Amino acid sequence: MFKVLIVSTSNTHKGPMAEGLLKKKMPDELKDIVEITSTGIYASIDAPCTIEVHWATKEFGVDLKKHKARRITREMMEEADCILSMDKVNHEIMQRSVLLDEILLLRDFSSDKTLDDIPNPKNHNTEFYRNVMMMIDDCTNNFIHYLRDKLL
Repeated sequence: MFKVLIVSTSNTHKGPMAEGLLKKKMPDELKDIVEITSTGIYASIDAPCTIEVHWATKEFGVDLKKHKARRITREMMEEADCILSMDKVNHEIMQRSVLLDEILLLRDFSSDKTLDDIPNPKNHNTEFYRNVMMMIDDCTNNFIHYLRDKLL
């Protein structure tokens, strides 16, 4: 099993959005060999996603009602085959914390090569969340192609 660990700050916004999209869109040929989980560096354990996240993900057919935030542990980092950071700050923290060849930045999979980072939607309106979800959707599409090329 190839384990992908998505790392965000609180594990209540971007991280679960990406996890939900990847699980929903994972092609059949990868479903049995790829495990997707998310965690947060500063997560409040068991915190739910915000209502804005639910509104944004609903349009994409992703249901995060059962999601509960998890705080990252050394064990999670050691078990991961690939760490997918949701933004540059978390990416830098992971690069300093983990001895792993595959510490990737989600925005690097964007079709928009001018995208500097995926913004944090916290404390923004629903439309902002929707725009962030569209960015994550684009990146996860390309990340799935990366996984297919790597693993098949």
